[in-house]
Amino acid sequence: MKKAFSCVYSIVIMLALVASCFTASASSTGSNKRAVFDFLTGEAGLNSAAACGIMANIEHESNFNPTTVARDRNGLLSGGLCMWNGVRFKNLQNFCYKNGYNYLSVNGQLRFLMHELRSDSFRHIYSYLKNVSNSASGAYDAAYYWCYYFEIPSNRASKAAQRGAKARDSYWPVYGKTLYTAAQTPLSLSCSAAGKTVDAASKVTFSWTGGASYVENYYLCIKQPGQEKYTRISVNGAKKYTLKLKGRKTGSYCAFVIGKDSGSGTVGKASKVVSFTVKCLGHDYEKSAVKKPTKTENGKIVYTCTKCGAKSSSVVLSYNRQNLSKQPLKSLAVSAAVGDRIGLKWSGVKGADGYFVFQASGNKWVLIKTLPADSRSVTVTGLNPNTAYRFLVRAYAGSATNKKLRVLSGYKTVTVTTAPSAPVLTSVFRPAKGQAALIWTSSGTADGYLVYYSYSKKGSYKQLANVHGRTGYVAQNLKSGKTVYFKVCAYKKGSPITAFSDFSNGGYALIK
Repeated sequence: MKKAFSCVYSIVIMLALVASCFTASASSTGSNKRAVFDFLTGEAGLNSAAACGIMANIEHESNFNPTTVARDRNGLLSGGLCMWNGVRFKNLQNFCYKNGYNYLSVNGQLRFLMHELRSDSFRHIYSYLKNVSNSASGAYDAAYYWCYYFEIPSNRASKAAQRGAKARDSYWPVYGKTLYTAAQTPLSLSCSAAGKTVDAASKVTFSWTGGASYVENYYLCIKQPGQEKYTRISVNGAKKYTLKLKGRKTGSYCAFVIGKDSGSGTVGKASKVVSFTVKCLGHDYEKSAVKKPTKTENGKIVYTCTKCGAKSSSVVLSYNRQNLSKQPLKSLAVSAAVGDRIGLKWSGVKGADGYFVFQASGNKWVLIKTLPADSRSVTVTGLNPNTAYRFLVRAYAGSATNKKLRVLSGYKTVTVTTAPSAPVLTSVFRPAKGQAALIWTSSGTADGYLVYYSYSKKGSYKQLANVHGRTGYVAQNLKSGKTVYFKVCAYKKGSPITAFSDFSNGGYALIK
């Protein structure tokens, strides 16, 4: 019974198709020609000569009536613009049913035609047609090749020649010099954020105009930060799409749109690329993870921005480090005061991640050094001569830069006066045998001067005298026949340490 019904259904279909062949009007044939030409020179990407070649064949096959049907000598149905035969006619019906087209329509059959041309069996024909010259001879070649390899009628060589002549002599004069552009208007993409910086919690709207006449769907192609390739978003027939940015990466975005057919891929030219930048213009952090501290190990709290996914973290100090505030710096001392330099030393604090060194400036303490945990001393340079300075040292645990994420120990302070300015050695001469007289400038409040000598300019110097209350000295019992080199430095006694200036310039004398 099912088989009988199928036969009856086929006969009814066939009768309807046959009847429709006689009702096709001249006006519908003309409009179908225009639709075929627009499709071939638009979405299919062929030139006018190739389109003329195909149209000459379609005229011979169906006279541009998509409902044409016939049975061949083997009893197989052929139908449609190209009179697809047997299995190919069934393939046409299945393709249109699967993709939502009417297989009796020009639109559905042209899309099936492109589906075939992109298949392995007919790709060589498509490639050939794309490369024919856009001329009358090109129209002949296209019609001949199409008849010979696509239609494959009996006596195909002679029929291919006839159809080639038809394309050259009838179609090319009409269509060859007129390229209809309505079939493919360039796509123009607009973006609400084009060239701008937008917040990571906002939305970006894309819209576009143009495209091939037969495109029903589109791909919106977006490349996000860190991606090398574009991600395709299928937009079902609409020419608008809204992209939600929340939860996406921040950085530079690029996008373009291209037409999509229902067969095997994209059609037409893509739009120009638009770009924009996504930033979190105000993070909204929520706590997302917690690692609790132990006695010796720090804990951690991780925060994640609900808008852009950015992460931030803070340290929860170990319990030993949290107790740092109860541990004082036990000692701070001045280790040296030489020239414009002051040396400080201190005792370490258990659990410290580092040390801060402050210098007093009026009534404020100014941080001048941040030192690692193993530091126990520092030298402060660039100080003024004969000036009292105050210094403070304390340990810290946690962050060196974030006050909210650190703990400070107790501290010690020290006051020290820098050395006098260095004297200038103005004169060295020989007053008598075995003697050398030195004269230098005063260093102001210096308590005394140390005189050094050496028998070698680059050798080591030894202290010769400690001079109080004057700025000159006569050296005695020097070696005769030797050149003696001299230097002088000033010093100032103080608490907690004696400060020494840098050495003066050098002077020398040849001893007789």
